[in-house]
Amino acid sequence: MAHPRRSGEEYFNGTIDEVRIWNRALSEEEINASYNAGLYRLYHNFTNEPDGTYTYTAYVQDISSNVNQTETRTITIDTVPPIISVQSPTNSTYDTTNDMWFNVTINEAVTWAYYSLDGASIFL
Repeated sequence: MAHPRRSGEEYFNGTIDEVRIWNRALSEEEINASYNAGLYRLYHNFTNEPDGTYTYTAYVQDISSNVNQTETRTITIDTVPPIISVQSPTNSTYDTTNDMWFNVTINEAVTWAYYSLDGASIFL
């Protein structure tokens, strides 16, 4: 591989990896698709997985057959929102200067819940 210059030729002194040769000119879209296919070949996107708990481990192996792996990791997919029900007070008008108690039930364990009273958020 040479590059002509005014004073002569300068030769490439290096290494080229993953050479590809086609028998035609590629479009810009084809070049990008080929590049991205190689760029993301170690990437995998899992989509539309059903709700559940999944475990995974990632592995790698070099050209000398040395293998390494991550610890086992767990991910939980839960796309169903919790249901909150207000038991009291009922939907009514109250004329009181006393404390008002809220009684709610939630159908699963949650990390937080709040209600809004006249636009003010109050965490339970």
